[in-house]
Amino acid sequence: MGGQRPGLTGRLDQLVEEMKAVERALSELQIDRKLIERQEGILSRLLDAQRSLRQEGFKEERQAETGTGYRIEVRPELPEDFGERNQVLREELLRALKQGYPGEYELLIRSYFEKLLEER
Repeated sequence: MGGQRPGLTGRLDQLVEEMKAVERALSELQIDRKLIERQEGILSRLLDAQRSLRQEGFKEERQAETGTGYRIEVRPELPEDFGERNQVLREELLRALKQGYPGEYELLIRSYFEKLLEER
């Protein structure tokens, strides 16, 4: 626990000794209200020590820096129909292909709808 305050280390050592005493009492089944209160006190002091260590870490001086060099990218625009036209064309293509036309007609139908999809 290097780098900590000397007083904190001493208090933690004292807390460890108290924890060992509670452990001995528990192993000897000497459980009473006083033992439970000692455990609660230990927990409270451990939480205080933890909070103290955290607050110590936040004492460092921080400086804000303004953001620089940000580039705003232009996003592509959505089509006015939000892509509904393409969806409709795909549905029509599937409907046409289900009609049972001969293979060479199906190639022409696909080609036709692909050209429509490419148009903007």
